[in-house]
Amino acid sequence: MSNTLWEIKNKFLEERTEESLQKVLECLQSAEVVVPQVKSNIDEKNLVPDLFKNQKDDLFFPIFSREEELPKDYRKLVEIAKYPATKCIEMAKADCSVKCLVLDPFTDAMVIPYTIAGLIIEDFEHLIEEEEDLF
Repeated sequence: MSNTLWEIKNKFLEERTEESLQKVLECLQSAEVVVPQVKSNIDEKNLVPDLFKNQKDDLFFPIFSREEELPKDYRKLVEIAKYPATKCIEMAKADCSVKCLVLDPFTDAMVIPYTIAGLIIEDFEHLIEEEEDLF
């Protein structure tokens, strides 16, 4: 049985090693994540990701490893969508006001800066090849 994104993320948060980070990135390359959506302020027929704001008014694009990571009361306020993580990265980067992504922001949150998010979209093969050359 393969590990889920939730399990891999939590292992990274415990260990905080390059190896465990690489496993998160590899998982996100093919993972489908949960994205809360709300009606657009511009066109109420369209749903848009429900961006989060911190005390500094920085915007974050929330993604969730599984629906259970969203509090039940919050789930009642949003529509749930599922997207490939790579699509979420592209959507977040397209909005210049969004600082980064955050995985599971209500529980054990993992901030994913664009520098790391870029590695998810890139072809991971060259990293594996470089590692193999070392041995």
